[in-house]
Order: sequence, then C-alpha cells, then structure tokens
Amino acid sequence: MRCKNLCLLKMNFKGIFLTNILILVSFVSFGQLITLGMKIGTSISMYSAYESGKSMDIEGIRSLSFITGGLTLNLKISDSWCFHSEVIFEDKGNRNITHFDSISNRKIYDATQTGWRHNYFLQFPQTIRYSLKLSKKNRVSIYFEAGGYFAYYISTKYVTYLLYDETSEKTVTNSDIVDINVQGIVINRFDWGATVGTGLLIPLWKGFLDLNFKYDHMIQPFIIDNLDGTKSYYSVFGVTIGYSLPVMKKYYN
Repeated sequence: MRCKNLCLLKMNFKGIFLTNILILVSFVSFGQLITLGMKIGTSISMYSAYESGKSMDIEGIRSLSFITGGLTLNLKISDSWCFHSEVIFEDKGNRNITHFDSISNRKIYDATQTGWRHNYFLQFPQTIRYSLKLSKKNRVSIYFEAGGYFAYYISTKYVTYLLYDETSEKTVTNSDIVDINVQGIVINRFDWGATVGTGLLIPLWKGFLDLNFKYDHMIQPFIIDNLDGTKSYYSVFGVTIGYSLPVMKKYYN
C-alpha cells in the first residue's frame, strides 16, 4: 500500500511538472522577450490553525525567518504585461517556546524549551505581472503581480534547545513527516496556494535588478487532524533581490 501511494505521488508530481512546462512553452510562442535570472533574500513563515473554521490561538507559537532563493524566468507578453515563473527553495515552519516550572526527574526548575520546525519545500510560483514605468529616461518601473503556486514537500528538520541553570541541551531531528503513520492525521506532500507581490525593476548593465516583496498563503492545509477537525496552514512574507539577463528576443513585422 505504501509503495502504491508513493507511485501515485510521483505520478501526480510528474503531471504537475509537465503541465507547468507546457504552460511555459505556450507563453514562449507568444513572448517578445525572455529573461532568465536568480534571486536570493529572506522570508518570514507564519503558522495558523483553524478548528471547525474558527481561528485558534496557540500559546508559544512564533514566526520563523529563513534564507530563500532560486531561479526565475520572465516571458514578456507586451510592454506592460509579463508572465513570471520561479523555482525556489522555501522553508515553511515556526518556532515554539515552552516554559516548564520544573522537570522533576532531573530536579531542574524554571526551564525553557525553544524549538525550530523547518519544513522544506521546492516551490513553483507562477504569476502575471503588470508594470508601470516610473521614468522613461532610465526605464525604472514598478510592478504588481498575482497568481498561484504549487510546492513539493521534501523533509522536516526540528531543532530544540532546553535551557536551565545556565545550561543548554540541543537536539536535532530529521524526518519525512508525511511518512509518519499517526491515526487521524493527514499531512499533504503537495502544497498549493495563492501569491501576490510588488517590486521594482531597475536596469543594470544588460539586464534588470529585481527588488521583490511577496506574500504566499496556503489554500490546501498542510496538516489535517480528522479527530478534532483542526487544519494547519503556513503563510510566507518574503523580500528578495534578483538579477536577470535576456536570453531570447523576438521581433514581429
């Protein structure tokens, strides 16, 4: 059964990947300018949970900051419109802070445990950008984008620090939580959601410098607890800087 489910997951991932390639090819046939580039920056991941449609306030949950980056592709459709595609590494997780009055078996008092949960994804954002030129002289423009993304869960890394009496204990655990068989718990390997953003395009040498601000939000819950009806989501706010160069131009008579 596990092998069958794994095969189905692989087939679904291949289907999504091939669909994405076909979309890119269709845009290439109409695009006037194609640019390829790289981006890097920092993001903040925020955790939210809902029980029976109502937001839950979970004590000790904090946001998680991380470094993100990847490859970008732009297919210019017209002077103002552009199809933007990315392949990026995303870390959707959270911090968890727990205070203990005592740990009786070790006679430890006033202990604090801080945990960092890193859920690693390979993400494919696909957006449509609309740009406005701020200056005709130097071709600086501002853009707004909206679209969706799909992502593939890779693994989870959980790091904990237990602090007590000026002493710390560190524990690191790596696992694939999708494969953890817990009754009533469903963890989705495939993630999809909505993304919006804005940014600046600044001409530099032969290409463009791209300062981007974006917000992603899961539409499909990452974790579903069928026992109590709890659904868990992650949203991400990111700031990145990228650089792209033209690789193909098309001219029409």
